[in-house]
Amino acid sequence: MVEKLDKVGLEQFFNKEITPDYEGYVQISDRKGFFILENGVSTQTEGNYSVVLGSFWNSVHNESGDNFIIEAAFYSKDKNCSILIRQINNYWSVSQFDLGKFSEKTLKEVKFFSKYSKKVKIAQLWSEKIDPFCEGFSVLKPVASVFYGFDGGDK
Repeated sequence: MVEKLDKVGLEQFFNKEITPDYEGYVQISDRKGFFILENGVSTQTEGNYSVVLGSFWNSVHNESGDNFIIEAAFYSKDKNCSILIRQINNYWSVSQFDLGKFSEKTLKEVKFFSKYSKKVKIAQLWSEKIDPFCEGFSVLKPVASVFYGFDGGDK
């Protein structure tokens, strides 16, 4: 599901949907580095800064309100859901993926090293479709690559 939200809609979505069981990252327009969210607490990757998730929205936005989320990605193991937020011109595109709809065959986990945190897990999502160019056989077609959490180990 993809939604197009303005800043007020994004704040409402964020406060309602991003619960402490999500982990992820947020990039803010006027901050260096990322905010990493794990266990309901956010830690900024550049400098000593941490904030509890419930007050996160107000903590990362400055008083004048002219900064904004550039990109954010979250994953909940409990809900098996991935959320991607991207700022596009004057709105935010919010994509939600129910990973429970994908089988072992159509979800491939890939791990990447990150400059800022633990290894980042990405889920490559695929859909099985009949392809007329492959003699009518079913083939896997890419659907999306989404944030799938952090690896439990260190860098």
